Amino acid sequence: MPEFEFNVTVKNVSGKSRKFCMYQTYPSAKLQSLAWFTKTVHDKSGLRTLDSADFRWNEVFSFVWAETGKLNEQVHFDAHGEWPADPAAKKTSSTKTTGGNQIFFTKEDAAYTFDSMQKPTDEATNTLTIHTGNPVDDNQASIGLGMYGSPVFAAQAEANQHYRFQLKPTYWLVASTAQEGDAVSLNVESDPLKLDFSKSSHATVTFDSKNKLTQVPN
Repeated sequence: MPEFEFNVTVKNVSGKSRKFCMYQTYPSAKLQSLAWFTKTVHDKSGLRTLDSADFRWNEVFSFVWAETGKLNEQVHFDAHGEWPADPAAKKTSSTKTTGGNQIFFTKEDAAYTFDSMQKPTDEATNTLTIHTGNPVDDNQASIGLGMYGSPVFAAQAEANQHYRFQLKPTYWLVASTAQEGDAVSLNVESDPLKLDFSKSSHATVTFDSKNKLTQVPN
Protein backbone atom coordinates (compact mmCIF):
# COMPACT_ATOMS: atom_id res chain seq x y z
CA MET A 1 0.00 0.00 0.00
CA PRO A 2 1.44 3.45 -0.91
CA GLU A 3 2.30 5.88 1.87
CA PHE A 4 -0.30 8.34 0.56
CA GLU A 5 -3.70 7.55 -0.91
CA PHE A 6 -3.73 10.63 -3.17
CA ASN A 7 -1.09 12.74 -4.87
CA VAL A 8 -1.41 15.86 -7.05
CA THR A 9 1.63 17.21 -8.90
CA VAL A 10 1.29 20.85 -9.99
CA LYS A 11 3.59 22.05 -12.80
CA ASN A 12 3.83 25.79 -13.35
CA VAL A 13 4.60 26.72 -16.98
CA SER A 14 3.10 30.21 -16.81
CA GLY A 15 6.37 32.13 -16.66
CA LYS A 16 5.45 33.56 -13.26
CA SER A 17 5.46 32.27 -9.70
CA ARG A 18 2.00 31.33 -8.47
CA LYS A 19 0.41 30.14 -5.26
CA PHE A 20 -2.04 27.25 -5.52
CA CYS A 21 -4.82 26.16 -3.20
CA MET A 22 -6.56 22.83 -2.81
CA TYR A 23 -10.07 22.67 -1.41
CA GLN A 24 -13.01 20.29 -1.16
CA THR A 25 -16.75 20.41 -1.69
CA TYR A 26 -19.36 18.11 -0.15
CA PRO A 27 -23.03 17.29 -0.89
CA SER A 28 -24.43 20.24 1.09
CA ALA A 29 -25.06 23.82 0.01
CA LYS A 30 -24.71 25.18 3.56
CA LEU A 31 -21.00 24.45 3.98
CA GLN A 32 -18.24 27.01 3.53
CA SER A 33 -15.25 25.42 1.80
CA LEU A 34 -11.87 26.42 3.20
CA ALA A 35 -8.39 26.65 1.70
CA TRP A 36 -7.17 23.21 2.71
CA PHE A 37 -3.58 23.03 1.43
CA THR A 38 -1.58 25.85 -0.21
CA LYS A 39 1.80 25.90 -1.95
CA THR A 40 3.77 28.36 -4.08
CA VAL A 41 5.21 26.97 -7.32
CA HIS A 42 7.89 28.96 -9.17
CA ASP A 43 8.07 29.38 -12.93
CA LYS A 44 10.30 27.57 -15.44
CA SER A 45 12.43 30.55 -16.48
CA GLY A 46 15.63 28.89 -15.32
CA LEU A 47 16.06 31.39 -12.49
CA ARG A 48 14.34 29.06 -10.07
CA THR A 49 15.06 25.43 -9.32
CA LEU A 50 11.52 24.59 -8.27
CA ASP A 51 8.89 24.39 -10.99
CA SER A 52 6.53 21.82 -9.51
CA ALA A 53 5.07 20.85 -6.17
CA ASP A 54 3.15 17.88 -4.79
CA PHE A 55 0.05 17.78 -2.63
CA ARG A 56 -0.17 14.41 -0.86
CA TRP A 57 -2.76 13.15 1.61
CA ASN A 58 -4.76 10.30 3.08
CA GLU A 59 -8.49 10.49 3.76
CA VAL A 60 -8.07 10.69 7.54
CA PHE A 61 -10.87 12.77 9.05
CA SER A 62 -11.24 14.89 12.17
CA PHE A 63 -13.89 17.04 13.83
CA VAL A 64 -12.98 20.74 14.10
CA TRP A 65 -14.45 23.93 15.55
CA ALA A 66 -13.48 27.61 15.74
CA GLU A 67 -14.88 30.90 17.02
CA THR A 68 -15.42 32.54 13.63
CA GLY A 69 -18.25 34.91 14.44
CA LYS A 70 -20.86 34.99 11.69
CA LEU A 71 -19.78 32.55 8.99
CA ASN A 72 -19.42 34.20 5.57
CA GLU A 73 -17.24 34.24 2.46
CA GLN A 74 -14.62 36.44 4.18
CA VAL A 75 -14.02 34.11 7.12
CA HIS A 76 -10.72 32.69 8.31
CA PHE A 77 -11.09 29.40 10.18
CA ASP A 78 -8.35 28.85 12.76
CA ALA A 79 -9.29 25.61 14.53
CA HIS A 80 -9.54 25.95 18.31
CA GLY A 81 -10.39 22.28 18.76
CA GLU A 82 -9.71 19.12 16.74
CA TRP A 83 -10.70 15.56 17.68
CA PRO A 84 -10.13 12.43 15.58
CA ALA A 85 -13.05 11.05 13.55
CA ASP A 86 -13.65 7.59 12.10
CA PRO A 87 -16.72 6.91 9.93
CA ALA A 88 -16.14 3.16 10.30
CA ALA A 89 -16.61 3.35 14.10
CA LYS A 90 -20.40 2.98 14.05
CA LYS A 91 -22.46 4.24 16.99
CA THR A 92 -19.25 5.34 18.71
CA SER A 93 -18.35 8.76 20.08
CA SER A 94 -14.98 10.32 19.47
CA THR A 95 -12.66 11.05 22.36
CA LYS A 96 -9.58 13.26 22.39
CA THR A 97 -7.47 10.30 21.30
CA THR A 98 -9.82 7.88 19.50
CA GLY A 99 -12.02 8.52 16.49
CA GLY A 100 -15.74 7.78 16.43
CA ASN A 101 -18.44 8.63 13.91
CA GLN A 102 -19.98 11.37 16.07
CA ILE A 103 -19.20 14.02 18.67
CA PHE A 104 -20.90 16.57 20.94
CA PHE A 105 -20.27 20.34 20.75
CA THR A 106 -21.43 22.76 23.41
CA LYS A 107 -20.48 25.66 25.69
CA GLU A 108 -19.23 24.97 29.21
CA ASP A 109 -18.14 27.65 31.70
CA ALA A 110 -18.36 30.34 28.99
CA ALA A 111 -16.08 28.41 26.59
CA TYR A 112 -16.91 26.22 23.60
CA THR A 113 -15.64 22.65 23.57
CA PHE A 114 -16.04 19.18 22.12
CA ASP A 115 -17.16 16.38 24.41
CA SER A 116 -17.91 12.69 24.03
CA MET A 117 -21.50 11.57 23.44
CA GLN A 118 -22.94 9.78 26.49
CA LYS A 119 -25.41 7.87 24.31
CA PRO A 120 -24.16 7.63 20.71
CA THR A 121 -26.87 7.40 18.08
CA ASP A 122 -27.29 5.21 15.00
CA GLU A 123 -25.99 7.09 11.97
CA ALA A 124 -25.88 6.36 8.25
CA THR A 125 -22.91 4.57 6.74
CA ASN A 126 -20.01 6.79 5.62
CA THR A 127 -21.33 9.75 7.62
CA LEU A 128 -19.83 11.85 10.39
CA THR A 129 -22.14 13.70 12.78
CA ILE A 130 -21.73 16.66 15.14
CA HIS A 131 -24.49 17.02 17.73
CA THR A 132 -24.77 20.47 19.34
CA GLY A 133 -26.01 21.24 22.82
CA ASN A 134 -27.46 24.29 24.54
CA PRO A 135 -26.13 26.90 24.92
CA VAL A 136 -24.52 27.50 21.56
CA ASP A 137 -24.96 31.20 20.84
CA ASP A 138 -25.96 32.44 17.39
CA ASN A 139 -23.21 33.56 15.01
CA GLN A 140 -20.32 32.85 17.36
CA ALA A 141 -18.82 29.48 16.51
CA SER A 142 -18.48 27.22 13.48
CA ILE A 143 -18.02 23.48 13.31
CA GLY A 144 -16.82 21.24 10.51
CA LEU A 145 -14.47 18.51 9.37
CA GLY A 146 -10.76 18.36 8.78
CA MET A 147 -8.75 15.95 6.67
CA TYR A 148 -5.13 14.99 7.12
CA GLY A 149 -4.65 17.62 9.82
CA SER A 150 -6.24 20.69 8.17
CA PRO A 151 -9.85 22.03 8.19
CA VAL A 152 -11.71 21.52 4.91
CA PHE A 153 -15.12 23.13 5.51
CA ALA A 154 -17.18 24.93 8.14
CA ALA A 155 -20.85 25.27 9.06
CA GLN A 156 -22.38 27.83 11.42
CA ALA A 157 -23.03 26.17 14.77
CA GLU A 158 -26.51 26.51 16.27
CA ALA A 159 -27.96 25.05 19.46
CA ASN A 160 -29.67 21.65 19.58
CA GLN A 161 -28.83 20.57 16.05
CA HIS A 162 -27.51 17.43 14.37
CA TYR A 163 -25.01 18.12 11.59
CA ARG A 164 -24.61 15.05 9.39
CA PHE A 165 -21.83 15.14 6.81
CA GLN A 166 -21.89 12.61 3.99
CA LEU A 167 -18.30 11.75 3.13
CA LYS A 168 -18.19 12.22 -0.62
CA PRO A 169 -15.49 14.86 -1.10
CA THR A 170 -14.84 16.42 -4.48
CA TYR A 171 -11.31 17.79 -4.81
CA TRP A 172 -10.50 21.11 -6.49
CA LEU A 173 -7.37 23.08 -7.35
CA VAL A 174 -7.22 26.85 -7.95
CA ALA A 175 -4.57 29.54 -8.26
CA SER A 176 -5.11 31.75 -5.23
CA THR A 177 -3.25 33.85 -2.69
CA ALA A 178 -5.51 32.55 0.09
CA GLN A 179 -3.99 31.28 3.32
CA GLU A 180 -4.87 27.86 4.71
CA GLY A 181 -8.15 28.25 6.59
CA ASP A 182 -9.42 31.15 4.43
CA ALA A 183 -12.74 30.87 2.65
CA VAL A 184 -11.91 29.73 -0.89
CA SER A 185 -13.81 32.69 -2.38
CA LEU A 186 -10.93 34.96 -1.30
CA ASN A 187 -8.22 36.07 -3.76
CA VAL A 188 -8.89 33.56 -6.53
CA GLU A 189 -6.65 34.03 -9.60
CA SER A 190 -7.93 31.31 -11.96
CA ASP A 191 -10.96 29.19 -12.69
CA PRO A 192 -11.02 26.20 -10.33
CA LEU A 193 -10.20 22.75 -11.68
CA LYS A 194 -12.17 19.71 -10.56
CA LEU A 195 -9.70 16.88 -10.11
CA ASP A 196 -10.48 13.47 -11.62
CA PHE A 197 -9.28 10.43 -9.65
CA SER A 198 -11.49 7.91 -11.45
CA LYS A 199 -8.54 6.21 -13.21
CA SER A 200 -5.69 6.93 -10.82
CA SER A 201 -5.08 8.35 -7.37
CA HIS A 202 -2.23 10.43 -8.84
CA ALA A 203 -3.12 13.56 -10.83
CA THR A 204 -0.77 15.85 -12.77
CA VAL A 205 -1.88 19.43 -13.43
CA THR A 206 -0.26 22.22 -15.47
CA PHE A 207 -0.80 25.96 -15.07
CA ASP A 208 -0.15 27.93 -18.26
CA SER A 209 0.48 31.56 -19.26
CA LYS A 210 -3.26 32.10 -19.77
CA ASN A 211 -3.89 31.28 -16.10
CA LYS A 212 -5.53 27.99 -17.01
CA LEU A 213 -5.26 24.78 -14.98
CA THR A 214 -5.36 21.52 -16.97
CA GLN A 215 -5.21 17.95 -15.73
CA VAL A 216 -2.99 15.92 -18.05
CA PRO A 217 -2.75 12.13 -18.47
CA ASN A 218 -0.18 10.44 -16.23
